[in-house]
Amino acid sequence: MSDKIHLKIITHEKIVYENDIDELYVKTTDGSMGILKNHVPIIATLGIGVTKVVVDKTCECIATMGGILQFANNQATIFRY
Repeated sequence: MSDKIHLKIITHEKIVYENDIDELYVKTTDGSMGILKNHVPIIATLGIGVTKVVVDKTCECIATMGGILQFANNQATIFRY
């Protein structure tokens, strides 16, 4: 069993990012939030901001111009507008 979160970021055209990650930080319409492994299931509307992904202590930043975040069973999916 993996000790990571599987993240997939999808646009209407293609999958733009897919990787196993350690931490996820997003800007929602209600504020900022972080997600670690075994987080409770959640669906959130994303605002305009930066999505921060941490993989093996390395930070990657991805621009998010709105969308939907779905997280359950250590699977995170972001549907970008």
